[in-house]
Amino acid sequence: MSLPQIVVTRPIEQAREFVKLAPALAGRTEIFSLLEIHPLENRSCVTEMVARLNEFSLVVFVSPNAINAFLRSVHHWPMAIPIAVMGEGSRKALVANSIFETNAKIFSPRNLLKTDSETLLLELDLTQLSGKKVLIIRGETGRELLADALRSHDIEVVTLPVYRRSAPVFDTFRQQKLRILLQQRNLW
Repeated sequence: MSLPQIVVTRPIEQAREFVKLAPALAGRTEIFSLLEIHPLENRSCVTEMVARLNEFSLVVFVSPNAINAFLRSVHHWPMAIPIAVMGEGSRKALVANSIFETNAKIFSPRNLLKTDSETLLLELDLTQLSGKKVLIIRGETGRELLADALRSHDIEVVTLPVYRRSAPVFDTFRQQKLRILLQQRNLW
């Protein structure tokens, strides 16, 4: 009996990265993204925020998409401004943008099996951030848990959307592809 094919539903960039990181899955994966990531058309807010980075005591990136969308407007990360990220995908995106532990203070969950807002909050010194400003760089929509938790510790939070999520268009080709995938023995 043959092994099932693995259908990767992540946005295309993360899906491709996943497939590259899992060479043992070569030939057994199918990328069928169920979410698309789009840059915002008006980037004036990003340009303005890049000029204001020194106002913040911490910058939080919620995803690799946030990192890539924001950092393409940053020529040099100010070493004095710490960064917080959720997981290893975001750490890799920082490295791809020439930000390392040697040129920036980076906070992220130590528990690699649980990389979310709740776990990131455990890594931050919220008492030290009290009365200061934190910038959260994210998509147009998303959970408010992190921002709300920071605000509850008297931290001023500014959120900056830098991308938007959307469902892909399910044209005739995609509908047929989905039918085929659903008829096969796959792991999603």
